[in-house]
Amino acid sequence: MKSVRAVRLEVWRRGATVTVALRAIGSGRVVYRATRRSERATEAAVLGAERYCVTQGWVLVMPPANDGAGEAESVA
Repeated sequence: MKSVRAVRLEVWRRGATVTVALRAIGSGRVVYRATRRSERATEAAVLGAERYCVTQGWVLVMPPANDGAGEAESVA
């Protein structure tokens, strides 16, 4: 039986350049990388990464957004 492979989606910006990558969980090896300079092209690169996961049969793990929207409010 084939073992399940999981990859983590990583997106980072350096100046005007945005890099989208898929990194294998466990080994840390980058299995997909796309570098783009526009927002629209970056969105296409993320969709391309998602499609690549489907074609390879990998499980895609996406980190939560770091925008504070998912933070629980404290109730007193």
